[in-house]
Amino acid sequence: MSENFDFQIELDLFIKDNQVIKLVEKMSITLPKKEASITLGKVYEDDDFIPELHKRVKNIEQQHPCPLGQHIEELIKKKNYKSYADFSMRAGVTKEYWHKIIKGKIKQPSKAKLLCIAIALRLDLQETETLLRMAGYSFTKDLTVLESIIAYFIEKKRYNIWDIDTQLERYGQPTIYSIK
Repeated sequence: MSENFDFQIELDLFIKDNQVIKLVEKMSITLPKKEASITLGKVYEDDDFIPELHKRVKNIEQQHPCPLGQHIEELIKKKNYKSYADFSMRAGVTKEYWHKIIKGKIKQPSKAKLLCIAIALRLDLQETETLLRMAGYSFTKDLTVLESIIAYFIEKKRYNIWDIDTQLERYGQPTIYSIK
C-alpha cells in the first residue's frame, strides 16, 4: 500500500512541476535523415544558376528528416515485433490507421496517438521526443495532463498499459485505447 501511495505522490509532483519539460530540455535530439532521392540534370546549357540550384536542393534534402511512417516502421523492426497486428493492438491503432501512417496518408498523427505508439514500442524519453519532433510536436510545447502522465511512465520505463490507464482515469483523462 505504501509503495502505491509513494508512486501516486511522485506522479502528482511530476505533473505539477512539469518535470518532463525539464528532462527534455536537457536532451540533444537529432532527427534521422532520409536518403537523397532527386537527381537534377542541367536543363539549360548556358544558365550558371542551375548548378547552384542543384547544390541547394541536395543540401535541403540531406537536412530533411525521413518520413514519420518510415521511422516508425524502422522502430518496429528494431524492437522485433512479430507482426504489425501485434504492434497495432498494443498501440491502440487499427490496422487501417497503421497502414495510412506507413504509406504517408496520415502525415501528422495526433500527439496523444504518437505517445500511445511510444508506449507500445517501449521507447525511452529521448526516442519519444524524437518521434514527437518528427511530427512537429514536443513535450515542451502545450503539455497536457495526459501527456505528462504518459511521459512519467515512459521516463520510469513502466509500459504496462493497465497501470497507465489506471492513473489516466484517476486524473480524469481518456485511457490509452480511447485516444484518437
